[in-house]
Amino acid sequence: MIHPLIPDEISPGFSLILTVQLCINLGNIRKFAKEPHSVSMGVDVGLEEKHFGNLGESFARGYLQREGFSIRFAPFRCRSGEIDIIATEGETLVFIEVKTRRSLQFGSPIEAVNEAKRRQILKVARFFIAQIQSVPFRFCRFDVLGIVQGPSGTEPVVTHIRDAFRDESRF
Repeated sequence: MIHPLIPDEISPGFSLILTVQLCINLGNIRKFAKEPHSVSMGVDVGLEEKHFGNLGESFARGYLQREGFSIRFAPFRCRSGEIDIIATEGETLVFIEVKTRRSLQFGSPIEAVNEAKRRQILKVARFFIAQIQSVPFRFCRFDVLGIVQGPSGTEPVVTHIRDAFRDESRF
């Protein structure tokens, strides 16, 4: 067995490359989870977008915890979709969408949370409150957290928009 996550029937050359990439990616994620406040988002250009987004979400969890939020679910998934982070801040249940970008070349990450994405977040939030809600709360809010990779060796730039949008029909 080369690695517990890699089946033995994969060719040795391929599994070695996969193992190295897996270890690099897991190392980056662990690094972010342990010390998100002191780690830059500097990653290899070849890193897949999904992994880059996962690193951003990991960084966001650390940022939110330092800001006094209690992370309850990260991510929360159901048939209706996914919410990146569900947290509480005092008596407020907060649904948080995280968008991560390498640069502002294609616009702000905040701009990516369009009307369709907001509808999908609201749908999942309604499901959570109706079916799952194991977290006591008095208020509910929808935040958007935009993260842009900083220059090599620097902190990412974080934009946190509290109460970014509302569900006028329910809350």
